Amino acid sequence: MKIVDMHCDTIVEMFNTNQHISKNNLHIDLEKMKRSDYLLQNMAIFLDCRKVEKIDKVARDIIHFYNKETSLNNINKVYKYSDIKMDKINSMLTIEDSAIVPFKDLNEFYELGVRMITLTWNYINKVGYPNLDGDNLNTIKDLRRVDNINGLTVHGIDYIKKMEELNMIIDISHGSNKLVEDVLNNTSKPFVASHSNYYSVTNVGRNLNDNLLRKMIERECVIGINFCSEFISDRSDKVSTISDIIKHIDYMIDLGGENSIGFGADLDGINSKLEIKDSGNMQEIVRVLEKRYSKSIVKKICSENVLSLYEKVLQ
Repeated sequence: MKIVDMHCDTIVEMFNTNQHISKNNLHIDLEKMKRSDYLLQNMAIFLDCRKVEKIDKVARDIIHFYNKETSLNNINKVYKYSDIKMDKINSMLTIEDSAIVPFKDLNEFYELGVRMITLTWNYINKVGYPNLDGDNLNTIKDLRRVDNINGLTVHGIDYIKKMEELNMIIDISHGSNKLVEDVLNNTSKPFVASHSNYYSVTNVGRNLNDNLLRKMIERECVIGINFCSEFISDRSDKVSTISDIIKHIDYMIDLGGENSIGFGADLDGINSKLEIKDSGNMQEIVRVLEKRYSKSIVKKICSENVLSLYEKVLQ
């Protein structure tokens, strides 16, 4: 079963540790993706804007590194939907946190190949507000924090409208509840939560509540299941299990969202102990899904829902 995943932090981890996509000791490399029949992996650039100096230069350096690694290893780069090749492993470049890409640089980063931007990380930025406060994530109460008041800024509304104009995919993962509402009210195209789960299953602020999910389903958005243990269960051992991942998928399907589920595992961006260990074992999840759902639904979850959204937006 072909796999499409909307979010990982592998390219930055490779850049920081001088490793390569062909083979490494991270969650994702070429050998592992081949073993799990990957079709497309989004590669996110995340840089902590409070810790990284000259963030725009570092981002461009990572893009250069990404281009070199993908070209050397015959990984097909995706800029529009028609670029996706079914007989190859494909990759799409994304940015996690719009603070990395100022409004004035959106055109330039589009030309550099970026096709998706996560509007916020865990800090307030010029575009909008997150649910979680990155300066205070020490208690369960901190993790369960949500913001129903502060969303997109006026600048943020201009930012997402420019993204839509460029046919860039808007990503609301990390965003406040109000930010998601504001995106719904100020856009017309489907968008994604590239690596988010469901609040009714695990009540942490990074997960989406039923009201937002229903509105996103109606818009034909896609939510990528995040494998971070804190977001899929209340387990004290911080193990990310297949059964807990399945609980979130079951919930979304029961909510009427079989066309809005995808993967956004956040591999190499989470510290959880993974039952599947790495991307090379993604088919273990597929085998469990195949025992629970029809082949057509499993295909939707694994690849078709994300591809359908890409076809609508990546023109």
